[in-house]
This record gives sequence, structure tokens and C-alpha cells, in this order.
Amino acid sequence: KCLADSYGDEGQFERVDVTDQSSIDVFAEAVGQKCSSVRHLVSLAGAALPGEFEEGLGLGAQTIKDSIALNLTSHILLTQALQPLLGEGSSVVVVSSINAVKDFRLPAYSSAKAGLLGFIRSCATELGEKQVRINAVLPGTVATPRTLSQPKNFETLRQGTALGRLATPEEIAQVVYALCELMTCVTGQTIIADCGQVVKGDL
Repeated sequence: KCLADSYGDEGQFERVDVTDQSSIDVFAEAVGQKCSSVRHLVSLAGAALPGEFEEGLGLGAQTIKDSIALNLTSHILLTQALQPLLGEGSSVVVVSSINAVKDFRLPAYSSAKAGLLGFIRSCATELGEKQVRINAVLPGTVATPRTLSQPKNFETLRQGTALGRLATPEEIAQVVYALCELMTCVTGQTIIADCGQVVKGDL
């Protein structure tokens, strides 16, 4: 969310390769030219790579490196690049995963998502000196066209939630909105949004 009219009410899309620092730097420069400041940064790039579902601890070094780059490093680089535009009242929300706190396999992806929790905690005081908050949302399984294409048993996952259902994309967005606009005394924290997958669920 940008504090300027340059992007208009409908917003504007910029194509960015979040695993490429030069691409992120070009994006940050473009934002800086159009916006005097950034009110809310929501960083949600990420996915388990195809090979991760089959290989487990047998993952090759390149897949591990690629997963860490997409699911952890990209968030750090994006926050670094846009940090100069964050000011009093701004917030950063990074989207992690319940894989960060419970064994749902996918060791490289899960390690990266757990790394995001260390990232937000290590930044909270430094950003807090500018009155900028940083938090993480940990969604559970959410049925989207992309996740539905993955080798998961969604009925088993649904039964493994305390609420007997999976969270929707709209519900995750509401949690992010609350952290950005409503929960203004919260920083350095993680919020699990999973319909009770972690407290009840089995694999």
C-alpha cells in the first residue's frame, strides 16, 4: 500500500523476480519514484518446489538452495529494499506457514518458513525505533488452484483441523489486514491462521 496517488485506486502491477536482487532493486526504485512512503508492506512470495514433495531429506543441494531463496531470502531482500520508504505508522507482514512450527514434511520449505520467524523477531526492535511494526502470518492449508494441484489429501487435511474446515484466501487476507491496520501495538509476533490445524492435526 503506497502513500501516493501515482498507483491510483486500482493499484498497479509490477513484474518482479523476487529471487533476483537486481530485479527487487529496480522495483524498489520504481516505487520510490512514485511514492513518498510505503504504509504497509505485505511480503507473501513462496511455494514448495515440485521436487520437495517427493524427495524429503533426499533433496538435492540446488533444490534446497532454490527453496531457501524463494521462501526466505526474497522476503529479507524485499524488506531491505523498501525499508527506506517505511516510516512512522508503517508495517511489514511476511507470510510464513504452519510448516514453520509443525512437522508437515518438506524440510527445505519448512526451514525457510521457520527462518522468517527469526527474521521478524530480529528486526522488530530496529524497525520499532522508526515506529514501524513487523509481524508474520502462518497460514494453514488453503485451497487455491495452485495448492489443489499439489499432491495433498485435502479431505484428510480438513479432518485434521479443530474447526473441521480449511481457511479461505479471504480469511487469510483479513488476518493480514488486521495486522496492518487494527493491531497497532503488535510487533515481532506470529499469528497462526489455520482453523486449528496445528493444535489438532495429523499429517
